[in-house]
Amino acid sequence: MITGIGERRRGVRASAAYPATLTDQRGKMVARGRTVNISEKGVFLLIHHGQVPSGKVLVAHLSVPSAARHGPATRTVSYSCHIVRTQMLGRMMGVGIEFNKKLA
Repeated sequence: MITGIGERRRGVRASAAYPATLTDQRGKMVARGRTVNISEKGVFLLIHHGQVPSGKVLVAHLSVPSAARHGPATRTVSYSCHIVRTQMLGRMMGVGIEFNKKLA
């Protein structure tokens, strides 16, 4: 992992492209996109340009591969989270998210 002066990551991240959605605590969708990388502490999402509420507790829903031999190929894991940074990347927005607590 390359670190810089402003690096805030507290965990090693792995590249991963999983479908993801962000919702508010009532379940209203805030954004939809894909993961770019993920760690046990957070995730970086690439979403379609839009407004994401910083400073509020959100819920990140990630569709990840299932370890089960039988049944669905993916499962959804959800985390209470908050946004730590955003950056415009062309027509897309990069969103750095820190997990607060695993929900499901």
